Amino acid sequence: MSIASKALQLLIRRELDISSNYESINNQKLEKLDDSPLLKWSESTQSNKWVDNPKKDYEKSRLIGAKIHNQKIIDIDIAMVEYRNLLDLSFTGNLLSKINQQHLPSHLQILHLNANKITQMPCLYDLKSLVHVGLAYNLIDDCSLLSQQLTHNIQSLDLSWNDLSNFENTVRGLKELKNLRILSLLGNPICLLPQYRHEISKTLNNLIFLDDITTSGFICDASVPRSNEISISIKIHSVENVKNEIVRLPSSLIEQKPADEFFYYFTITLPNYKSIETALFQRIEDKIDMNETYVFQFEPSVLLKNTLVDGFDIQFSVKRFAYHSVTEQPPEEGVKVKIKNPVKGTKRNLK
Repeated sequence: MSIASKALQLLIRRELDISSNYESINNQKLEKLDDSPLLKWSESTQSNKWVDNPKKDYEKSRLIGAKIHNQKIIDIDIAMVEYRNLLDLSFTGNLLSKINQQHLPSHLQILHLNANKITQMPCLYDLKSLVHVGLAYNLIDDCSLLSQQLTHNIQSLDLSWNDLSNFENTVRGLKELKNLRILSLLGNPICLLPQYRHEISKTLNNLIFLDDITTSGFICDASVPRSNEISISIKIHSVENVKNEIVRLPSSLIEQKPADEFFYYFTITLPNYKSIETALFQRIEDKIDMNETYVFQFEPSVLLKNTLVDGFDIQFSVKRFAYHSVTEQPPEEGVKVKIKNPVKGTKRNLK
């Protein structure tokens, strides 16, 4: 694990292929600066004019962009402010959990903090030049106080794949960013709500792109009501190729009692939530016609988002009803009978 300034120094030395004392810098190496995908320098470095203090000039003055990715950085230290001309800075894929705006260059325009361990919206209000902040793939669950955390000059904000679950609080915070033009919320629990994009674009009048889609293309489906709950519908039409159930009975009993009857049903389970058991249906020849719709309703939550990744568990089962006389001992409750030739890919238990 490391701190930001140390990681940046190592990155500069590696990209320039120089030693720690900077004695090996030469014009040939400077000509390769434009080829670096991780560092960006001001145009003055491209003139190949040597300066008296290369360390001070290149590290502290002429560096305008840096991508410090996947370096296990846990802290942005105060030494980063010495890179006073940095405009574009990326710490994607590190271990940052908190951000101190006093430790960042004041003229930053673009800041990427994606894929870290940030749980609360960082306060970056004093960075008045910021136009884009990337906070995707973190653990942020509230952005209701954006007016106190981000400068109103922000034009682009990426909050995708976080834990935002409260639609009203999210919209309340975003409304305060009057110059916001580009917004990404994809992957948050609130995105599961009906009419989510239409409601966001209707409230944020200046927004041009939402989740990489132009807001002018959003159409409200009048048949879907605005709701703070998520509805998930599962419709089962029919089940085909259901084979005959074979129950082995003593021959002496076959002529004495009516044939057993079999009824079929589904159990629909969403892990961590509830289960729904359908009604009983009879087989006609080798087909079961159901044509039933079952609805689950939930409030947006991180648990729901994570659970839906794993999907539903749908179990197909059969119940056997055996006839017996009033003097006869009924079949033992809960006894399971193995079914011959079960339908492939289904779980079928007799109860």
